[in-house]
Formats: sequence, structure tokens, C-alpha cells
Amino acid sequence: MDGRPIRVSLMRPSKTTQRDFRRQAGDATVIWIKPNNVLTHTGSKWPVSKARLAKYERVLPKAIVRALRPAAKKREPFLLPAAHFPASVPIKERALYLKIKDFVERAGDLEDTIWYQELADALAAKGTAAHKELVFRDQTKILEFFRGYVQPLIDSLRTDGFKPEATGFESSAIVDHEGRLSKSGSGNHRFAIAHVLDLDRFPLRIVAVHEAWYAREVAPHGDTLESLRDALRLVERRHGEAPCPTVGGKAGEF
Repeated sequence: MDGRPIRVSLMRPSKTTQRDFRRQAGDATVIWIKPNNVLTHTGSKWPVSKARLAKYERVLPKAIVRALRPAAKKREPFLLPAAHFPASVPIKERALYLKIKDFVERAGDLEDTIWYQELADALAAKGTAAHKELVFRDQTKILEFFRGYVQPLIDSLRTDGFKPEATGFESSAIVDHEGRLSKSGSGNHRFAIAHVLDLDRFPLRIVAVHEAWYAREVAPHGDTLESLRDALRLVERRHGEAPCPTVGGKAGEF
């Protein structure tokens, strides 16, 4: 949060869905943190919908459950109940993080990287390889992707830091019961690069929070976007330059 003025809002975060919250709050809850102070990644930012769909799968055909998925996600609450709060894993143990770390450290040996081998193996097995919406049909295109996009992105982040005007605020996070951030959702590759490079500042959009944290830190001051922003300022400071606790440390230690 860089001192942007807060537009007075009548929205009640405790009663809204993630979708409506993002639409109404916009960039009001984007916070700037030091990536290495975010220690975990959540399995899902839609745990309530996931649990609901799992129940449907027991009695309905898979095709019908898939059709219900978009509607279920639209109902995902911004306040995540304790019973449904997603489990998290250490970021540095995730396959994606290890792949990015290997790639950054082997900048001059693209064909020896885990990322290249992963795509090359998929290409050999299926005739195509993919990264998000990009589809590669030969190894030359994979190398062009790395040289024309990934390496310039790494160089830009290393030299100039994160530039929101270039990509917007696409990386998201959720707040746990102790006010700690856990990475979630989109922007995972870019965040992993920033984590490996140990950048000082990187933006995360808060898309959901634990109900217990909200009840303790926000609700007493009003169920409003403005009160939420004030509480998130503390979260932002705790995940800035000061070191955060190790995974498994005492609850609430920063």
C-alpha cells in the first residue's frame, strides 16, 4: 500500500464473495511485501467451493459437477471459515519453486534446466508441450519462449524490480488466522522468480482472509473496506523488511 487514497465504501467484507470483493475493492487491498517473507503456499483459494463440489461428486456425474464449478466459485466467501481454510506447504518445497530456482541459477544452460526437460519430455510423449495457454510443437519454440520471454522477465525483475504498469497486480495471497500471508492463485511463476531473486518489494493482491483474523483485527473497528485496509497495513509491515518466522514456529511470531 503506497499511500493511495481510500475511497469510502459501503461494502461489508464479511458478507461478500471473493468475486464481488475483488470487483468492488479493485486495487485497494494490494500490499507490497518482501517475497522471502512469505513462507507458504495454499492448496486452493476456493476451499469452500472445493468441499461443496466434492459432496456433489458422490451423487452426480462428473460432467454435471464440472458444469457446476463456475457457479460454485462465484459463491466463494471472502472470509474463509476455519473448518475450510486450505492447508499450506512451504514455498521452497514446491516443485514450481524448485524449477524456477534451477532455471535462474542455470541461465546459460537452458537445455539442462528442469523446466526445459519437463517441456521436452511432454513434447516427446504427446507431440506438444504447454505453458498456460502457450502450446509448443517443437523444441525450437520452447527455447524461443525461454529466450524471448522468461529470461528477459528475470533480467527485468533483477534490474528494475516489479513494474505494475507492465503486468498489473496479478499475484494473489490469503491471510491466515495469525495474520501471516500464504501465496495463492495466479502469478505463481512471477512470484517464484521474485522469491528466488530475493527482491525487496513485490505486490500481492489479498483475495481472502481467515475468519478468526478478521474477527480479531478488523471487525472490532468496523466491518468495512477501510477497516480492512488499516489491518492489512500491519500485515504489510510484518512482511516487509523484517524477517518472518520459520514454518512451524510459534503462532504469532514475526
